[in-house]
Amino acid sequence: MEIHVKENAINSFEVGLNFYNKFLDNPNSLDISVAHYGNLKFAVIAIHNSLELLTKAILLDINELLVFETDIENDIHLCNLLRDQYDSKRKHAHFAYHSVFSDAPYITIGYNKSIKLLMKIFGDKLDDRNNYTLIKMSEYRNTLTHLGYASVFEWYKILVEINNALEIVLTFYIENLIDIKRYFGNELIEATKNILEKSENYIQEVWMASKEYVLSEVNERIDVVLNNELIEVNNIEEKEEYGFFKSVNFNYKEKIYNWKFLYSYLNEAILIHDNDKHIVACISIEDQNVQYSYKDGLPNEIKNVYVFVPKKRTICEAKTIFNLNSKDKYDRFDLDSKQLIAIISKYIKNLSYA
Repeated sequence: MEIHVKENAINSFEVGLNFYNKFLDNPNSLDISVAHYGNLKFAVIAIHNSLELLTKAILLDINELLVFETDIENDIHLCNLLRDQYDSKRKHAHFAYHSVFSDAPYITIGYNKSIKLLMKIFGDKLDDRNNYTLIKMSEYRNTLTHLGYASVFEWYKILVEINNALEIVLTFYIENLIDIKRYFGNELIEATKNILEKSENYIQEVWMASKEYVLSEVNERIDVVLNNELIEVNNIEEKEEYGFFKSVNFNYKEKIYNWKFLYSYLNEAILIHDNDKHIVACISIEDQNVQYSYKDGLPNEIKNVYVFVPKKRTICEAKTIFNLNSKDKYDRFDLDSKQLIAIISKYIKNLSYA
């Protein structure tokens, strides 16, 4: 048997896709058995294994020594391989091949170290959110392999990170690995895109259900905030299933504004934008951005939620992850009536700049 790094990576990727697809075929199943959620478990394990192999493959393409824990000056076998490489005028000494198909006791670097190297080398192509996904997939893999997992709703986050990982494979690994398209053909690329599309609506539904209490409280607060004598609300459109805000049309200083509400699981926020997709404000429902009042030492009701307004014109894209806590990019407001006019003014000011 002979299987090399890139072939091994693609094999794991295909296995992971198959298990993920099986889970998505019946995601709302009442079957809560290990067998049903086992499809999700094996999807995580296989896709994470693929990420590790793809990462090491790209590091091998750069320099083989990046991937191995080596002590070159004390390793005569390794020195001989390097000499053979030089004499043969080859680009590589093929350490990976010799470590797999010989008795040489070479150990590759750990997953986290390989990701750190990847981020350092490709810092212009990978961002902090990519790094979070790559590390989080490792954490999920470790938990599911050695322990287990228990959650009523929060497990949707596993699906979010699987999807983010698939996007990284499509947009980064395939574009940067040398000769990868020999193994990763158009059929596999299309299958990956189809699974991403298949999972999208389901993740949205689970996220909305898991955050229904917080979103309901925030929507009630928005309703109060809009009851402001300085604006005149013309029409409010609500989402059918939950009765949440879908759009609001209002007058302010003799001008008409129409704002739409996008409920974004990727950002854990409600993104408010106008008809031209310019972001008005982002209402974050992440734990650190929601303040509760307490009764008997327990959270009772939401006291305040933070609103983040872009410092410059920003386009709202459904699949974009915005760094809402960045003080360089966003101003923070409280979600209350006193701040509404300041938020509107900031939005109008952003539109005035090209």
